[in-house]
Amino acid sequence: MSISNPLWGAPRIHGELLKLGIEIGQTSVAKYMVRQRHLPSQGWRTFIRNHADGIAAMSCRQPRFACSINC
Repeated sequence: MSISNPLWGAPRIHGELLKLGIEIGQTSVAKYMVRQRHLPSQGWRTFIRNHADGIAAMSCRQPRFACSINC
């Protein structure tokens, strides 16, 4: 049931099983649910490689302004 409905958590599946007449605890449902695997997020090296064109086009220098206040 957790594979068919990946957005359902243990409380929802527990409730649906109770409606079907299956007596089981919510903690047991959570224990035996299939865990979803998430893809690892990209690291800095991958980010830099993917966005090198845009990063190289940016200027890293900050302009310096000379401000004088005349009273």
